[in-house]
Order: sequence, then C-alpha cells, then structure tokens
Amino acid sequence: MIKSDEDFTWTGRCPGDPRENYAVAMVRGLTPQHLLERLGLLPVDPPCITGAEAMYEHWMEAAPDDLVGVFSIDDWAVAFEPGAYLLAGRDRLTRLSAGTRLVCHSSSVYTQDHFLWLEDGELRLYLRPFWPEERQGTAVTDLMDAMRAIGFRFIEDEGEENPIAKAFALAEHITGVPLTEERFEKAVYLLGAVPN
Repeated sequence: MIKSDEDFTWTGRCPGDPRENYAVAMVRGLTPQHLLERLGLLPVDPPCITGAEAMYEHWMEAAPDDLVGVFSIDDWAVAFEPGAYLLAGRDRLTRLSAGTRLVCHSSSVYTQDHFLWLEDGELRLYLRPFWPEERQGTAVTDLMDAMRAIGFRFIEDEGEENPIAKAFALAEHITGVPLTEERFEKAVYLLGAVPN
C-alpha cells in the first residue's frame, strides 16, 4: 500500500524545522561511517548525537554549516543535513550513488526543493516536489500512479501543498524505508563535517 502525504504530516514539525533548509538522503548498502567517508567528511565533537531535534539545535548553536548526521535502517544509511549545503549538490550525489541506489530530497526557505533518485549514477527521477510537472529520468512515467496516490495533483501554475510530506512519501515508496518521526527522534546520528 502506498502511503500518502497525510501519513507524513509530522514533517511539519520534524526533523528540526523543515521550513528551514534540510536534506535527507538514503543510500543502500552503506554503513553510516562509509557514507560519511564517501562524502569526504571527518568526525566532529561530539561524534554522535541522539535525535533530529537535538542535532538541529546543535547545528544552530555550535556546529559547522556542513554538518551531516547518519544512522542506519536495515541495509540503508540515512543522512540528515540541517543546512542542505552538501546533500543538495547533484554532482556529489551522483558520485555518492556509485554502485548503489540513492534517493535524496531537500528543501530551502526559497522553495528550491529537489527530489533525486539515482541508480549507480543513472538518473531515474529528478523533480521539484513543489512544481512536479517537469520531471527528468528513466522512471518518470513508471511513477505517475504512485505519485497520484501519494497526493501529487500536477496542477500547473498552482504548486503543490505539503511538498515536503510528499517527498518523504515518494522516498519511502522507492526505497521501502519507513521514516517516521519516532525514528528521526530516537536515532543515534554519527556526525561528520567538511575538514577545515
């Protein structure tokens, strides 16, 4: 059963403050440590933190702009970046997807929202959840029924309501990874940042 955007109303409260910049990336077959290494990130102090809200507050108060926290669910590494500096870059994500599946979505205060699905560097889907009419990739037509079930309306010149919730629902449909508010708040995030 495909979940709709109504199943992700919690994204209006968590992680951190999604009205600010955020990015979430899921990469299959990597450990949190391996994902941070692929991004070229080094450990920070503290090395781990529990909960998306605590990570967001740490980032706001003392952390570098490019702080990324990663936890695992089954065979997937899930990365959360409050600032969306690193995980919003398409070239970086393409390299990160080498040999595996990657699904990433991000948003900013300027509605520069992005959704990206890559398989070993191949673009399967790219869209902006707020304006999903223009899509790219080899899976564009394959996902139309699922996107409608999620709640995408595809009404030109109006924009989508709840684009972040829709991005979370689409990511779960593609990956099979159920991200919930509880998981975001109970996860222990391994932290990394770009070296000085």
